[in-house]
Amino acid sequence: NTGPVSKARSIPLPTGSFGPAWTRVVFSSILIPKTGAEAVPVARVGKLQGGDEMVQISPSFKIESETIDEDHRHLVEIINEITKAIDDGQPQECARLVPDFVAFSKQHFDREEALLAGLSYPLLEKHRRHHISLDDKLQTMLNLAARVVDHPPARDSLRKELVFFLLDDVINEDLNFKKFLAEVETGAPNDTGASGPDK
Repeated sequence: NTGPVSKARSIPLPTGSFGPAWTRVVFSSILIPKTGAEAVPVARVGKLQGGDEMVQISPSFKIESETIDEDHRHLVEIINEITKAIDDGQPQECARLVPDFVAFSKQHFDREEALLAGLSYPLLEKHRRHHISLDDKLQTMLNLAARVVDHPPARDSLRKELVFFLLDDVINEDLNFKKFLAEVETGAPNDTGASGPDK
């Protein structure tokens, strides 16, 4: 278990390309959770040569469930569309996309809970409570989206909310059932279903 992500830290990274999805990307920072003395890469935040920021979940933090990982990829895609709209000076497009992100996030929660319920995940109620706890963050995003056109500072606040939401859902909580899903797949016994990132 990674433990709570108390704060994102910015670490300088070398300029370069890190795989097909990151061709011509110049990295500016990396977001990590605190795991004692060890810093684990989680989500890269970089800039294209044109200046647009991008977010990408590190491969080792995939859940290895096609349904859930595809949802996570789509959430990242929407976040990148929103941040691109901000960087391109198109706040109207940003305001249009945020409700889509919120709606898809709630659909993702429903799909995830249905999958875990079908597999009798022992910590399902805890996971449901976590999803409920994210409602306030989703509402904050909607409130910020309503202000982005006339209030430029709301754009930076929205960008931060989106990234921290991604960390809170994908990293802090969803990784807890990665081991459980793997054990269900292989038929291996499990006790708590909890898991941390791949080493």
